[in-house]
Amino acid sequence: MNSSHYKTCSMSSVCPLSSATSSTEDLLRDVPIMTSSCHISRHECMDLLLSALKNIDRKSGHVFVYGMAGSGKTTIVSKAIRHLVSNINDLPYGAYWIHIGNIDQETLFETLRSLCLRLRMSADELPQKLHQVVKCLNQFLKRNRKTSESVFIFDDVWDASYFRYFQFASKSIVITRNVDPELKLNYTLVKIPNFTYAETVQILSSKGKQPMISKKHHANSHHADQYMEIYQIYLGLPLAVSIIRRIEFHDRYKWNDIKAIIDEEEISIGRHKSLNDKLDVLISCALNNLSEERRELFRLLGVFRSIRIPISMITILWNYSEHETIKLLQQLQERSLLTYYQQLDHRNILRGYCLLHNIVMDYLQKSIDEESLHTSSSNSMVKALNTVLITNTELKYGYEWYRHEDDGYFYRYIIDHALQASAYKIVEILLTDIKWINATVKICKTVWGLLFNLRVIYQHVSVKESQDKLNQFYQLLQQYGIFLNQDSVDFIQFLLNWLSNDSPVYEQAYQIAKTLQANSASIYYHLIYSDIEPSQQISATSLIIPDKVWNVTSRMSQANNMHSPNRGIKTVNSKRSKQDGEIIASDFDFIDNCPIVVNIIKTEDNHIKVKVRRGETLESEKSSMLDIYGPHDSSKFDVRLIGDLKGFIVIERYLCNNNCCLENLDVNHWHIITSFKDVAEIEVHKWTSTQTILVSKKIYLTHLRYRSLDDTFILVWDDRDFDTHDLMITMIKRSSGRVVACFCRYNEEYSQRRLTYIDDQHAIFYYRTWKDQQFLKVFRLAHETVYEVYQTLFMKYWRDSIYACRILVSPDELDIYVTDIYDIENESIMKEELGDQDFKQLDSASLRPGGVYFLVRKGEELVIYDEYPWLVLKANEIQYINCNFPLDKVDRLWFNNLFVFIQESKVYIYNNFNFELLQIFESPVIHNSRKIKGSRNLNYFICRDRDYGYSIIKKIS
Repeated sequence: MNSSHYKTCSMSSVCPLSSATSSTEDLLRDVPIMTSSCHISRHECMDLLLSALKNIDRKSGHVFVYGMAGSGKTTIVSKAIRHLVSNINDLPYGAYWIHIGNIDQETLFETLRSLCLRLRMSADELPQKLHQVVKCLNQFLKRNRKTSESVFIFDDVWDASYFRYFQFASKSIVITRNVDPELKLNYTLVKIPNFTYAETVQILSSKGKQPMISKKHHANSHHADQYMEIYQIYLGLPLAVSIIRRIEFHDRYKWNDIKAIIDEEEISIGRHKSLNDKLDVLISCALNNLSEERRELFRLLGVFRSIRIPISMITILWNYSEHETIKLLQQLQERSLLTYYQQLDHRNILRGYCLLHNIVMDYLQKSIDEESLHTSSSNSMVKALNTVLITNTELKYGYEWYRHEDDGYFYRYIIDHALQASAYKIVEILLTDIKWINATVKICKTVWGLLFNLRVIYQHVSVKESQDKLNQFYQLLQQYGIFLNQDSVDFIQFLLNWLSNDSPVYEQAYQIAKTLQANSASIYYHLIYSDIEPSQQISATSLIIPDKVWNVTSRMSQANNMHSPNRGIKTVNSKRSKQDGEIIASDFDFIDNCPIVVNIIKTEDNHIKVKVRRGETLESEKSSMLDIYGPHDSSKFDVRLIGDLKGFIVIERYLCNNNCCLENLDVNHWHIITSFKDVAEIEVHKWTSTQTILVSKKIYLTHLRYRSLDDTFILVWDDRDFDTHDLMITMIKRSSGRVVACFCRYNEEYSQRRLTYIDDQHAIFYYRTWKDQQFLKVFRLAHETVYEVYQTLFMKYWRDSIYACRILVSPDELDIYVTDIYDIENESIMKEELGDQDFKQLDSASLRPGGVYFLVRKGEELVIYDEYPWLVLKANEIQYINCNFPLDKVDRLWFNNLFVFIQESKVYIYNNFNFELLQIFESPVIHNSRKIKGSRNLNYFICRDRDYGYSIIKKIS
């Protein structure tokens, strides 16, 4: 293929190729591994289901799988999904399995909200009520095309009114016992029938893992009468047939014994027993064939929710080792009483699970209810079983229950079990234990369950001190708990954010934070200074990396969410430094890890002075008057503090009216006066330089960087005229102030131009014409000169399409390789231009229609981003971060440890190597902050709002 691009050297060493494809299990999200105890192929059902699934994968749609309880619906759907996903051409985006069960609306909401979290929806995207679920998921899936192509399976749905909450899925399977005739209009119906008589005989007559006897032999067998009885009584129900087969081959109870019990009970009640009652008899007989110890252990399983049960929970309940637990579960599986399997959990950890059939779980829990009716409420069977679980948990952990690993069950339900055991003292201890609440909130990513439990336990606590502590947690979570609904939440940081410094709970959280920070990779910050008044409104976004500011001055959007009322908001010892005038420019940085702020102030008598503030409380240190070169009423000022140089640049610019022109020019033009000062000697100008720019529009400094290689400042200027664009790049020597290069492009007629990438050697701009032609221009920032070296080919921009190009940067940044912009639908070209590895990364991301994506690769590092307020970054995997991203700072990602940005009153702190979210600091005093910088030792961050108000947060120490 003949494509043009700018390439200053061979880049074969820049992009090492390696591929990593997703495993099948990565696409089978919580799809259970069902082992069938009835080794028989149901080809007709499977073929019908596979055909329906392939059809909805191609065209979208919905499949409704129904049949009697115990007919094998879950098993056959699980096997069909696994079969298709293992085929590379079918279900390429995999499946999500959601167990529903016989639940109320509150539990349904928790279940669907957990799905939202599993889909990695951000906090502001999450539904807050059940009726919001469909709308929120529709909006999310519209932006994430590949996720929307997944198949969503809703298993064991009892309530037909819940179907409307599944409408967000364009491809879905609903598994249920009953079918509503109205569903025929919207669903493909697949009925899973019970076994035929021939299949029943085939199963019952098998002596090993496979059927051994032919149909002809069955007809002549002396067991034929028994087979017919079994078939007629249990209607060929697969679960029943499987249990009977296991009883016949393993146990002392035989079919004749079971039949005799059914007959005797029917005579006693004077009518035929229902199928469910007959199943109860069958399960009872299967249990009676176990030893007394194993029978009681099995009955204990009825204490759990009717969902998959982690082995870690059963080991606690039985007080067995993991090996002993698995051995017994496998023996129970041999009798078709449960299913044991291993599967990767949400953290890619291989775990063992136990799954009891709904009929078996119904039997166990019905038995509990029946026994409870014959006992006093204080000694009920429900309480007794839950007491066993809670007692054994206490035996294992004492009161340090937060040491239990996340197995998907413990943190979500153990408090419920404790309440049912009337273990109120334990619940009180847990709900006032910061470490327990921290672990629970971090794992469950919601506070609603905690709020409910706090209300319940408050009624059972009589000690005022305990009541006060419970009430403090309740009020805090109720008022600000919504801010915990996000990834990597941390309750300890939450307390540091919102509690007053003089609170005993704050002090406890502070000490825990110190310990955790010293012993692990945890990181904690607290607010130590602010001269900003708290506000309800949240807005503004910016992005930083420590020591380097990433400021967003455009594309700002007002957030919709609001803080709770200010009453009770944490405050610090703060005071706004008194100014004797208006702050017209300000900048901040760190010198030797000490916070520094430089303000340019316009005094009441129209003079200009500079003031320096320093330290944790930004005390005013010194001030000095500035010389003004232009008219007092029209000069504009800017200041840039460079901590590494321990100095700052002051820039004055003004539109010359020719009355006092420095150059005696007779055309409209701007004068730019640049001076450099040391922070230690602000009264002295190190140097002053003057430039004259022949433009009549307003110009702004959009980027300034210091290049240490040749001791040069690089400044990029832009205009704000609607019809045309002017561009200017200048270079100034730091030591002398001499302007060594000035590159200008006047009156460029483009609808858009933005700086897409810049480092010490190159600047790349994205352009779009008024006729929607898009392209890139590459400029070389050489020694004392700037010049344009390359322009990519034109590509027509369509709003519904997605575009991408790749920028390869050499490790020393001296060379760069830029491809043309391509439509990603042109797969063959994209693979050739991007390379297999980068194409796979781009193809696996959920990309926004209309986006123009830049893949910047430097060695093994890859960053993917577009120009809109969200960012896609790659470490070992694709990560999505919602934030406005200043494209001129991409090169800073190569050498900083943290990736930090501020947005909607929150500071997000990421590990820059694997993009793990380390911490979120939040405070209403930074509600309008647009810029943030961190010290090199990461002990401090300074936040600045749009009115030049400052806040400082400090690492716990």
